[in-house]
Amino acid sequence: MTAVPMYGACVETLAPYKTAELSWAEYPRLQDVAWVDSERLALATWHGVSVYWIAEGRASWLVPLDTVENVMRVSSDGRTIVAANAMYSMIAADAESGKVVAQSNSLPVRVTDLAYGSGHLTILGTTNGKNVPAAMLYTGKITEPIEKFRPIGQLDADQALVARLALVTQGGSVARAPDGTIETIVPWRAGIQHVSASGALQQQDAAPLSALVVANIDDLMKRYASDFPARYTNILNKQPIADDIVATDQGTAVVVRHVESDRIHWTLWFVDGRAVRRKVDLAAEQAYPYGGHLRCDARGGQIACVFLTLTKVGEPPAFNRLLLFNLHDVRRAPGCK
Repeated sequence: MTAVPMYGACVETLAPYKTAELSWAEYPRLQDVAWVDSERLALATWHGVSVYWIAEGRASWLVPLDTVENVMRVSSDGRTIVAANAMYSMIAADAESGKVVAQSNSLPVRVTDLAYGSGHLTILGTTNGKNVPAAMLYTGKITEPIEKFRPIGQLDADQALVARLALVTQGGSVARAPDGTIETIVPWRAGIQHVSASGALQQQDAAPLSALVVANIDDLMKRYASDFPARYTNILNKQPIADDIVATDQGTAVVVRHVESDRIHWTLWFVDGRAVRRKVDLAAEQAYPYGGHLRCDARGGQIACVFLTLTKVGEPPAFNRLLLFNLHDVRRAPGCK
């Protein structure tokens, strides 16, 4: 596969050092990935959470399959794996034994994404309006009820409505840096929302990232709620969008999805607080006009990504694809400094 350069004369490209095709039968609807340690990944699938050994190419279920299903998001700090679906269910389990340390099937928020580390969980989600206020983020100890989590970046009624209308897969992403800071990006607000160690919410990179805002995102759940092809041809494939955000040892990067030459491509946009300082084209692509969304997680300079190789609407692919990248393998075009 060859990445198509998106911006500028100085092009950086990054090819995966490992690619694995995971059968749909074993990993149905692979939705997300998280590093557990240097040897293992946690995979979010329709049947539950699978722990995947990279070298051996084998996996085992973290907990019994009926414990949590339709998993959309997963996060881990190496000791605990946390997973959630869009139906108000979440589970946290010991990464080694699978022992459940926290579980709920009636969350007061719908989880769009989550980030976990050192006993603390941050949820990007939308409230059900019953027990918690409308906010961008909720943070607290994994053992506490979500109702006791601290809301960060409270939303007014109009903002909360837009957040609810955004599909889970286009509702935004959150990442936790090694120092505990939180980076969040949503398609309905420009820039990266940065939560400092003190818990203060600050907006960064609004101007250079304004191209990633989906102005008519409410159409995804209104006008095109049951029209999957039009959702892509009329909205998602007409502009660059943020598929994910990762915290690497080279800085925070937004995983940007864009369509060029009838193919869908992904580029890492590295940001520094004021501007996009660097762009790296990933050697990953999918056929136009339809395609999945790349979900990634970083561990230092290592980035693991998963996406579905969709071909026709309504037809599952034979394989899901896992891609592993190393930022130290970036290739620069001649003349790049």
